[in-house]
Amino acid sequence: MKSLYMIFSIPIVFFSCSSNQDVVIPDVNLAAAVREALDLALSDPISQKQLEELEQLNAGEKGIKDITGLEKATGLKVLKLYENEILDITPITGLTQLTELILYDNQISDITPIAGLTQLTTQLYLGRNQISDITPFANLKQLKELEIGQNQISDITPLANLKQLKVLHLYENQISDVKPLKALTQLEKLNIGKNQISDFSPLSNLPQISSLYLYNNHIKDLSALVGLKSLRSLLLDHNQIRDIKPIEKLPQLTYLTLQDNQISNIKPIATLHKLTGLMLDRNQISDVTPCSELTQIQELYLSKNQIRDVTPLENLTHLTDLWIKDNPIQDMEPIRKLLKQNKNLDLDIGTPSQEN
Repeated sequence: MKSLYMIFSIPIVFFSCSSNQDVVIPDVNLAAAVREALDLALSDPISQKQLEELEQLNAGEKGIKDITGLEKATGLKVLKLYENEILDITPITGLTQLTELILYDNQISDITPIAGLTQLTTQLYLGRNQISDITPFANLKQLKELEIGQNQISDITPLANLKQLKVLHLYENQISDVKPLKALTQLEKLNIGKNQISDFSPLSNLPQISSLYLYNNHIKDLSALVGLKSLRSLLLDHNQIRDIKPIEKLPQLTYLTLQDNQISNIKPIATLHKLTGLMLDRNQISDVTPCSELTQIQELYLSKNQIRDVTPLENLTHLTDLWIKDNPIQDMEPIRKLLKQNKNLDLDIGTPSQEN
């Protein structure tokens, strides 16, 4: 009986000891960050048990290159490793308790280890890396916020499965086809600026979207905007837009950028009574009469157009910023009147030679 007890007691003792074994973390910067999170001295060993019980690790901007050792941190729920020099994220493959993962500004190209992290629900940030294939994202069906801007992504088909997404950043990639986003009806904020998009009609039925960033694309036709009644912030600068009539159907808009287009007629903005910010620099505008209806406007940028008469602006008393330089303005009296009403106005009118 005594020998039988010894047989069974040996593995029990071995098991309890194994969880207290020291874990080697080769990267000294990561090791220091882990010790700090565990409230250990720099010379203290890190046990496997301590790592397993660690729930949050914030190790951004630490010069970390190698994350070997983190595979033992199986209890992690929040992991932040932004602005480091990480290439290989294999050690996070088994961290299935993660709900938030922040890895932007590294050197990551292979995101296969993320495929099984199906508990990711709050945030996944991978912007400013070297990612081209996002197939592993297809399983992250509970994710609410995804940031993958400034990568090398052209195919966003895997995102069609992420129907719980509320915030999606895809700026500065190589995307031309946005059809996979059609099913993401929970989206509230979408940034797809600086891509190669000419047709954004698949986005026309996103009922919750309040912020849509489409700047620096190849857009000419705005008709897809008509149904987006919840829009409050719309960025359309640096495109090829001439006709802005669909914008008049967006009464909730508070912020609108249209600079660097080919716009001459701005009549549709007269219906946007909630606008507080409007950017129209570098277009072909001569008549600013519709601006007189924008009684809540605070920021108005009209530089480098063909404006001669600024009388419609003289009663915009909520203005805090007015830029109208590089226009052939004939009479500055309306601006002087505006300044008398608002002495704190930040005014940029350029030099006299630019006004005449």
